[in-house]
Amino acid sequence: MLSVRAGEVFANHEKAMGWLQAPNPSLQGRTPIEAANSEEGFTQADEILTRIEHGVLG
Repeated sequence: MLSVRAGEVFANHEKAMGWLQAPNPSLQGRTPIEAANSEEGFTQADEILTRIEHGVLG
C-alpha cells in the first residue's frame, strides 16, 4: 500500500499525507494517490519514494 510506504519514507504521517495528496510533476501532474489507481502509476509513485528515500530527488 502506497500510504504505508510513504509513511516509512517520510517517518511523519502529516508529511506522508501531504506528499500523497500533492500533484507531482513526475506523475504528469497527478497526485500519487491518483496515480496509484493503476499498476503502472503505483510503480511510478513507488519509484519516486525510493528516490526520495535514497536522497535522489531529481
